[in-house]
Amino acid sequence: RRLECRGRVLLVLDGIEDWVDSMAVRTLLADVLNATERLCILLGSRIHVQNSFGGLKTDNLELKPLQPKDAAQLFLYRVHRHLYWKDLWRSKEEWMKKAAE
Repeated sequence: RRLECRGRVLLVLDGIEDWVDSMAVRTLLADVLNATERLCILLGSRIHVQNSFGGLKTDNLELKPLQPKDAAQLFLYRVHRHLYWKDLWRSKEEWMKKAAE
């Protein structure tokens, strides 16, 4: 009932390939979704999942890996501290070798 008062809510569940075939879990998710119109569920999986949850609409979207530059930019955007050479390379010598290239 609290969901109905506050607007939309997004529930993110990742790694569903481990339990998506469980009828009990699928039934529980369907019951929760049927109980409110404001809940959206985002399911993450490394494999293609072709299951419905109580006859509710599901969309399968494949997310491609980020390009290396985009991944680096996202990492730098999300890191919340200074980076040091030891964060990215095993030794200072390896860092110096890469820096010289």
